[in-house]
Order: sequence, then C-alpha cells, then structure tokens
Amino acid sequence: MKKMLDNKGIGGKEAIAALLLILVIIAIAVTTLSGKTNDKGYKAMKMQAENFVKAISVFKDRNTKDSGIYYLYELEGSLESIDLFDPDNKHVKCNGYESLVDLSKGKHVTLRCGSYLIDGEYQKNYNVFQIGEWQKESVQGDTAFLYNIKVDDKLVFSEYYPEIEFVGKYNASQGTAMYSLEDCYADAKNKPNLTIESELLYREKKLVKEF
Repeated sequence: MKKMLDNKGIGGKEAIAALLLILVIIAIAVTTLSGKTNDKGYKAMKMQAENFVKAISVFKDRNTKDSGIYYLYELEGSLESIDLFDPDNKHVKCNGYESLVDLSKGKHVTLRCGSYLIDGEYQKNYNVFQIGEWQKESVQGDTAFLYNIKVDDKLVFSEYYPEIEFVGKYNASQGTAMYSLEDCYADAKNKPNLTIESELLYREKKLVKEF
C-alpha cells in the first residue's frame, strides 16, 4: 500500500496553520457575500471553489501525491467543519470526500456544499448543480456503487457511502489505515464475520447555473 501523503521537512505545521487561517477568512467572506437571491449564492460558491484551488496549491507544496488529486478532508480542520451559506441561503457544511481538486488535469475543482455542487476548471467555466440524496429508485443524474460493512449479517452503518468516504468509514470502524477500496476488500478477507456490501444507487442532479 502506498502512503497517501508525504510531509516534506520543517515548516509543514506552520504552512498548514497559515492555510487554515486563510480558509476561515474565506468562509467568512462567502457568508458575507451570500444574500437572499440565488445569483449571489452561486457567485459566492464560485469564489469558494476558486479559493479552494488556491488553498490546495499551498497544501501541495508540502505534500506529494502521485495521483495529483487532493480532497478537502485532507485539510484537517478546514472548510469541512466550517458553516457556510449555500445558494438557498442555508447554513451547510462542505463534503470533504466529494470536494476535490484534480491537478493532473490542469486545475479541475469539484466542491459540494449541502445540496449544491460546483464543478469546473479554475478561472474558466463552471457548472452549479442541485443534487439529491442517494436512493434505490432510478432518477436522472448520478449513478454509482456505494458501500457498507456487514458484520454477522448486520449492517454497520445506517447508510451506504461512496468509495472514498467509505474507506474513511471503514478505517474508523476497524481501526485500520487503508488507502483504497481494494485495500479494504483485502483486509476484509482476513475477517471471517465481516463482508463489504455494495449497492447501485442513484442521485438526482440538475444544472441550475453556468459561469
């Protein structure tokens, strides 16, 4: 298994502390900009996505990843735990596992906060989507396999999770340090009473704004 992140030398803690301060300021700015109209909320979310890319650009200088994909959850104590306003002017939290910056494709950013998701290329084109909850019934939008753990024929979690988030849930539940779904499956083979369950689920996804 490959190590997910590699901290480079002295100054890493100071850099992260400065980064988190920037993120707090960003969150306050977004809250201030978000008004009662959707248009202001969409613009605020676009600014949040671009500042997320800037934050990752700082973060990657101290951390190397072969994939070039950086998730919000990797910024400990960051926007994942800070209240924001979505385009409906509601307090929300950003999803740390679905929010990411892919530096292998230029600077492609995806940021999900509450029931809204913004996706696009840094300082270029963005699409904002309103998304629903994962469900068994087929709807127009996203389709994905989600995962759960079953121990002695009982599901461990009350819901199924997307792959990246599931790995984090698996580690927290089993006290392990797996870095991929494949690692989780390999670990589960050594536990006779434990199995990994998968289910194909659907999520409504509607385009609501283009930049």
